[in-house]
Amino acid sequence: MTTDTSYATVWRAGDEGAQAVLDVLTEAFMNDPLVRWLFPAAGDRGRLQRHYYRPLLAHPAAEPHLYLPCIGVLGGWQGAGLGSAMLRHRLERADADGVPAYLEASSARSRALYLRHGFADLGEPVRVADGPLLWPMWRQPAQEGDNR
Repeated sequence: MTTDTSYATVWRAGDEGAQAVLDVLTEAFMNDPLVRWLFPAAGDRGRLQRHYYRPLLAHPAAEPHLYLPCIGVLGGWQGAGLGSAMLRHRLERADADGVPAYLEASSARSRALYLRHGFADLGEPVRVADGPLLWPMWRQPAQEGDNR
């Protein structure tokens, strides 16, 4: 199935967009296995997620690779290609800069998305205590002529 995402515009949110990003990430990951494990009380989950995501928005720029801590799409739009559009947008920049990308997939569904975009498993999945699996993943920058 191919979905038309040409209507979507992807941009880098500045400081003025931080609250909107926090709102989207909070809703998008409300039922994610890792988030449910980290914040088991549904009533507190949204508030605690905001504290969790806030420092991720200010990840240091001096890293030797691109770290993608999370990509989130609102529930009604999941599966429509918006996550792929955002991922492509960010990976195009990483490719242009010649830097690899790293992330942890928190579900089998997100892992499949990342595999489709050139990521590969980086070692075995990780399980912390009784939590869900996390798949560390790595993607080398695309070279010219690379059809990713």
